[in-house]
Amino acid sequence: MVGQELLIPWQEPLEDGQNPTPTPQPVVLSPARCFDEASGGVWCLWSALNPPDIGTENILVEIALQSAASNQRLTQVVTAPLNIASAGARVPLGAFFSAQQLAEAEFTPPYQAVLTLQQALPYAEPSSRYLPVMLRQQQIDIQPDGLSAEITGSLALTGEATASAAVIWTAAALYNEADELIGFRRWESGQALAPGERLPFAMSVFSLGGEHIRRVEILLEARP
Repeated sequence: MVGQELLIPWQEPLEDGQNPTPTPQPVVLSPARCFDEASGGVWCLWSALNPPDIGTENILVEIALQSAASNQRLTQVVTAPLNIASAGARVPLGAFFSAQQLAEAEFTPPYQAVLTLQQALPYAEPSSRYLPVMLRQQQIDIQPDGLSAEITGSLALTGEATASAAVIWTAAALYNEADELIGFRRWESGQALAPGERLPFAMSVFSLGGEHIRRVEILLEARP
């Protein structure tokens, strides 16, 4: 508010002048797997698994792509498709490297991806910054060719929520027979959701690399 006095705790900077960063929560990253894309680019996918007793918020992961034919590295810092993840939840992540990026760095397959967890803040429910939400009448149909899945249902706020949700995100992750991430997608609502109402939901998700879908996991997030 205008005129309000803020008290910000002082912390000594590090010797190099950089501010200290919090130690990430013990999130486990799976190895990244990379798939060639039709345009000539490369998608790399992996998952982050929360400890069974710790939820996380704002996961950040750096991926460094390397090629045996080049001494260069291509790096990106990517975020999870949702801000929060409950204790024990598995979160899909991915990075795309365009054909132009690969050509400029003289990259050729095979690729090696190195992952570094940069941030995973602790998150505990309930929180006033998020609203409890669930997917009712959930139906997941894996297509006969095993390469895509159709997900339908209706979203509804749960518990004693009194505020409407202005933003709802749904992330669907696909896993193969070896329990490896092979595709994911995020859906965002285009309208608000009030307590007691239901919002129809439908999305399609596709597998990368021609790998068959064994299982689909769904994550939800709602914010006032």
